[in-house]
Amino acid sequence: MGATKVPTVFLSAATDDLEALRNVLHGAFSRAGFRVFTQKHSLSAAAGTLREHLVDHIQKSDCVIHLAGMAYGADADKPFPDAPGFQCSWTQFEYYYAHQQGKKVIAFVCAPDLSHRDFAETGADAADIARRQRLQQEHRQRVASGEFTGTPLAAGVQRTLNEEVNSWDQLLQAIAAAVTSVHGLAGNLSFEPRLHTLPDRPLVFVGREADLAKLRQQHAAGGTVLTGLRGMGGIGKTALALVLAHEWSPQFPDAQLFLDARGTQLNPPTGAALLAQVIQTFHPEAKLPDDLAALKALYHQELAGKKALILLDNARDAAQAAPLIPPAGCAFLVTSRNNFMLGTRPAYPMDKLPDAEATALLREHYPALNDADAAALVKLCAGLPLALRLAGAHLALDASERGGTANVAGYLKKLHASRLGMLNADAQNAALVTISETLRLSEYQLAEPERAAWRKLGVFTASFDERAAKEIAGAEEEMLGHLVRRSLLEREGADRYKLHDLAADYAREQLTEAERTAQHLAHARHYTAVGKEADQLYQTKGNHVDGLALFDRERAQIEAAFAWLDAQAGRTPCAPPESSELFRQRIFESYSLIFEAGVWSLAWSGLPCISSAW
Repeated sequence: MGATKVPTVFLSAATDDLEALRNVLHGAFSRAGFRVFTQKHSLSAAAGTLREHLVDHIQKSDCVIHLAGMAYGADADKPFPDAPGFQCSWTQFEYYYAHQQGKKVIAFVCAPDLSHRDFAETGADAADIARRQRLQQEHRQRVASGEFTGTPLAAGVQRTLNEEVNSWDQLLQAIAAAVTSVHGLAGNLSFEPRLHTLPDRPLVFVGREADLAKLRQQHAAGGTVLTGLRGMGGIGKTALALVLAHEWSPQFPDAQLFLDARGTQLNPPTGAALLAQVIQTFHPEAKLPDDLAALKALYHQELAGKKALILLDNARDAAQAAPLIPPAGCAFLVTSRNNFMLGTRPAYPMDKLPDAEATALLREHYPALNDADAAALVKLCAGLPLALRLAGAHLALDASERGGTANVAGYLKKLHASRLGMLNADAQNAALVTISETLRLSEYQLAEPERAAWRKLGVFTASFDERAAKEIAGAEEEMLGHLVRRSLLEREGADRYKLHDLAADYAREQLTEAERTAQHLAHARHYTAVGKEADQLYQTKGNHVDGLALFDRERAQIEAAFAWLDAQAGRTPCAPPESSELFRQRIFESYSLIFEAGVWSLAWSGLPCISSAW
């Protein structure tokens, strides 16, 4: 049989309010045998500007599917060179540019109640939000009417009425019609099974040599190769899994399949649905049972005797992933933010990049980076590959605009002032997800009490013990263990915990100013008591070793508490209003007790004096 053409669909729906609908469409077209591109899922690891990616993927697509939702999205940067004053979002640009290029466009105008229930439009201020909402409403009206008044296409392109979607039933019916319509683009096609669907190896991949060496040993063990990678969002799980998958693919020639488990999203596919997806990859027209046991039997029957590799990305839990463990002779790679057993083996934990590898990743983007600046950036990015890529992209773009030399000192200054905000701001130009967004997806999986406690844990700037977590954030041992399994908390030794620096920044930002102040005060009061305890061990009870050991363990937290209290003392006026007197007194008590702790004179002789205002 000769090669057949596989129709390519560009799914244009980048804003978060349409996440659930986009996932339904993505799954429907994928199962129908199409190659599907989306701005959010297919372009995040590529190089170049966002506009270049969108133009490239629209030009090579047979059809563009457009969802017009309620949220506006990020402003496009000069989307149409011949109409520089035209304002639109990147999703809207995809719609207008596809028409300009004469592509087939199937558009849905989505009712407000089909949007993501937790999505809230954001902007710089109320006026900016109002402007964005106005622009989005104008776009929705154009899509509903099929007109292009007020756009660069006003004089050239006309189209028939687009379809309004007011319910899930209507959406499903429209999807079925769209699939049939796009099939017609290529005539009467005989679709061959798509057995090699791994995304390309990452364009930029640096380091992880120690991790790769350990993971390669699992492949050498023979039998069914089971490998799970776990870690926080942005740590590089998918990139490492793809490197492994491409390295191993020659040993699994029958199939290399990529499955998106969408474990951080609403309504991810079940294990049964994923089994069906694999079976239908081999037999697109097969009618399948709904029963999980029957699907597993068919799955094993299909893979028996084959050398197949399956990469399940972003799994939610064992219930979703375990049914896909294949028979002997196959390989199964799983990535997840959560820690769970894969057969009898726990997932391999991924940590931050070592400093040398982090520096190498930065220099892949900006080779002129000197050692001192590289060290400062590595520290600010806390070894998180996503943060390092965002910082590197910023420097590369800045250098291109400044004749080849980036303003590294200026960027470092801005990062010190607002690390998370600056890194997030670079995401759009780098075609990457923001750090805040990837952490939000993890936080979203928590129950409300856990989410509230995790945000309060952001007050810790170094490792802490269970007692501190309970007293300051209300997080007991079981909850801490759950947060560790969700990769939102790291263990340090047997009985201590730590948040990744950028996760702590994000957690603190989710609190109100009053909540942050309350947390800092609770933190200071707790470590005041710890300082007194260390002092008593050292002086009163004569147990010098235990007193110094306790102080050494908690020194970073005690110093952080003192620094915050000192800053409050410096900002508090000499005659505060009566309403702040209790707060002022509590700070003074904690500040004084820390200052008086005798053990501090042994380990830290440079304490500043109490402000004269106190």
